[in-house]
Amino acid sequence: MRTLEENYDILEKLLDDEKVFMNPAVTFADICGWLGARKCDMDGLVMRELGLCGDELLARFRLSVPDRLRRKYGLNVSEDVFF
Repeated sequence: MRTLEENYDILEKLLDDEKVFMNPAVTFADICGWLGARKCDMDGLVMRELGLCGDELLARFRLSVPDRLRRKYGLNVSEDVFF
């Protein structure tokens, strides 16, 4: 059984390396289920570390994509595509 901090480290890798947020069907609750962690525990840790709940964290990652594509390539990309 992993500690909450170990699950947080894996969450970071799932978001940064695996880009699981790119699938709009994936929820924070889904990710917590994959980790075998309770959503309320992970939410509390994310809130302490980042000042966001888990769902807000996913939303921020998703919103960063169209913004990055606009800046990097000059594309006219809507945020709606990622939600």
